[in-house]
Amino acid sequence: YVQNSNDSAWMVNPSQPLSGYSPLISQQDQPLGLRSRFALDRLGKLAKGGPVKVEDLQRMVMDDQVYLADQVMPDLLGFCAGDLGPDAS
Repeated sequence: YVQNSNDSAWMVNPSQPLSGYSPLISQQDQPLGLRSRFALDRLGKLAKGGPVKVEDLQRMVMDDQVYLADQVMPDLLGFCAGDLGPDAS
């Protein structure tokens, strides 16, 4: 697969990163934004199950999954379940 999330062109597919672009075209080896990381994570999981279908992509674009929430929710829930002290009533 190849994806573009309006981020740097060097990482359209993690298994085949692109290189040699002018810095005016693509910022090679720069950290990806949340949108690109989300797309690559979802596409990678889909690809493990076989060929990615149009229906998979439609569901991916239209569902309500939030990447950042998936990243912080476990720690946030753990923090909230912990002892927050006497003022946390």
